[in-house]
Amino acid sequence: VSYVAIKVIGNKKGLTISGFLGGMVSSTAITLSFTNLSRKINSYQILAMGIIIANSAMFVRVLIEVLLVNQALAFKLIAPLVGAAAVGVFSTYYLYTSKTDEKNAVFNLKKPLDLSNAMKFGVFFALISFLVSFLNAKYGDLGVYFSSFISGLVDTDAIALSLANLAHQSLSQTTASFGIILAIIANSLSKIGFGYYFGSRKLANLLSLI
Repeated sequence: VSYVAIKVIGNKKGLTISGFLGGMVSSTAITLSFTNLSRKINSYQILAMGIIIANSAMFVRVLIEVLLVNQALAFKLIAPLVGAAAVGVFSTYYLYTSKTDEKNAVFNLKKPLDLSNAMKFGVFFALISFLVSFLNAKYGDLGVYFSSFISGLVDTDAIALSLANLAHQSLSQTTASFGIILAIIANSLSKIGFGYYFGSRKLANLLSLI
């Protein structure tokens, strides 16, 4: 999809569409792919645009996931997640309308998800569910917040679904919603870290500003 989109409608529009669609599956994979490309390509602005829109899609994805499992919890998350997504869309539009050196850039993108990743997610989800339950029983809300932040550094889906399920049982809606927001904050911070470690400093600086 990414390859076809870029070839047919150009780098800017192609990266925007690819970033959004990829973000609905794995915004982390998109971030890693684009940050690695930033070391080879000077068009860091359009790469940043793809990463930002992918993360905006991630906010929408998490909201949908929670909605399917726990509607009451999803309603608590509408304002912060939709607000965060709107900021991302606005930032993407700003970069899209800015001048970029996209003409000579060539992008070679890989698909963000395969069967092995799906299997790994299943294992990670089970581990996170156990960790949250254990820390909640032992340390209360602080244990939930700690596990949310740590797991959010790697993935938001597993912790969001775990908390949404637990909010039907032993966890309060407020604690679950704060935990999901903490996981998203941690995930966003880790992606800025990816930018500095795997990508160009210009790209990382731009991501940290937004």
